[in-house]
Amino acid sequence: MQKYFPPTTVSIFPDLSKTLTKILQTTDIIVSALGIPLFVKGHMLSPHTAVIDPGLSYIEVDNNTKYTPLGDFECNTAVTRCREISPIS
Repeated sequence: MQKYFPPTTVSIFPDLSKTLTKILQTTDIIVSALGIPLFVKGHMLSPHTAVIDPGLSYIEVDNNTKYTPLGDFECNTAVTRCREISPIS
């Protein structure tokens, strides 16, 4: 594998670090499974980042009768900022 791909680093952030935005802006691929709707905003990403958003939450839309699924990324801002995105919402 090293022959074809440069060395890579995988990082896991178990807490919401104060330096999270700075770290996210230097990454190539982000897989977020926070389960916190719309947590990651577009300004937290770099233009070369690819985003995978399996973090799924449901928020109430109509007094406990309707719920809508949302991912961890705020898609409206993330889609204009990152290179690729596979959103939940």
